[in-house]
Order: sequence, then structure tokens, then C-alpha cells
Amino acid sequence: MKGAKGTELVVSLEDKAGALGEITSSLKEAGLNIRAVSGWIQEGKAVIRLVASDSQKAKEVLSSQFEVREAEVVVVEMPNEIGQLDNLSAALKGAGISMSHIYGSTSAESQPATLVFASDNNDKAVESISA
Repeated sequence: MKGAKGTELVVSLEDKAGALGEITSSLKEAGLNIRAVSGWIQEGKAVIRLVASDSQKAKEVLSSQFEVREAEVVVVEMPNEIGQLDNLSAALKGAGISMSHIYGSTSAESQPATLVFASDNNDKAVESISA
């Protein structure tokens, strides 16, 4: 398991049909890949958290159309195997680290899973899971 600090973009926009598509189309046209994404509705707004292949360029593209803020996160590449999330959780608990949010994606079993999380100490989190 390997973790590194990264940048997450938090995009807020009107809650309407096609809201996610507005974001994805803009990033696609800019040649940017979405590595991980999570979203929900909060107080009548669509809120999308995402990690892109080039966070700075993605922020520039999206800021011209939407409310966008950056947040520091930990991006973890880990084997797509039973128990790996439990191992991550145990390492963070052992280091006394609390997470504020987590999301991820997987693909074929032979491909690594990608998890994104924020914690009360991202530097220590990276150190504890990469040891």
C-alpha cells in the first residue's frame, strides 16, 4: 500500500439533471482524467469531490464555470484484495488518525484500487500507511 498527499477539488453547482455532466464534459474537453469522484446533494446544491490527473489545470477549467475549492487529501494505491481497507483502517487507528471523509474506486481484481481520504493529520497518515 502506498499513500501520497494530493489535491482534491470540491465543486459546488446547482442541483439539476446533468450537473455532473457539466463537470465531466469540461474536464474531457481539457484532456483531463478523473481518478476518483464522489458526490451528494447538500442544501439544494450538488457537491462533487474529485481528484483529477492535473489538479491545477482542472481547477482553472472548472473555476470559470463553478464554485471550486481545493483541499489536501491522501491518495492511496492499494491492492484490490479482501482486507486491504481493513489494513488501512488499522494503520490509521494505530497512529491515532481520524478521517473526515473517504471515497474510492476499483476496477479489475488485477488492478490496484484507489482511495482518497482526508484526515486530521495527512502527513502522519501518509507516513503510517506507507511504512
